[in-house]
Amino acid sequence: MHREAGVVVEVSGGKALVESEATSFCASCEARDTCMGGEGKKRRIWIKNGPGAGKGDCVIYEIRERDVVFSSVLLYLFPVASLIGGSAAGYTYHEMIGLDRDLGAGVFGIGGLIVSFTLVWAASKIFMRRGVFAAKMVEIQKKSG
Repeated sequence: MHREAGVVVEVSGGKALVESEATSFCASCEARDTCMGGEGKKRRIWIKNGPGAGKGDCVIYEIRERDVVFSSVLLYLFPVASLIGGSAAGYTYHEMIGLDRDLGAGVFGIGGLIVSFTLVWAASKIFMRRGVFAAKMVEIQKKSG
């Protein structure tokens, strides 16, 4: 488990919005600018407020490395594999649908990409509802005030 510290900036509906600095965990990630909005920006994440933290409290939360790896594979590798698989299928079966070999590869590749984005979107909704890949607040390090 990877632990990080952050400050609660908002509490709503049993969840806390925690703001934290980029850590070594994020430093090696190529998508950090997309996730965090660029250099020097703070990350904000909604976390289930189990310990009952209040606004201004410093909290510790955990993120499982396995979840980060699996979500990265789902988000990045699966669409690329679908693009390649779709292109290979279109290249192989282009004659069955009456297309040129390159056109078949392109059409099926784009189709595979669209299908993969749809599946990733649907999986994301299901995972969010079930709390999969969610950070977990483990303790209040310092109460505000």
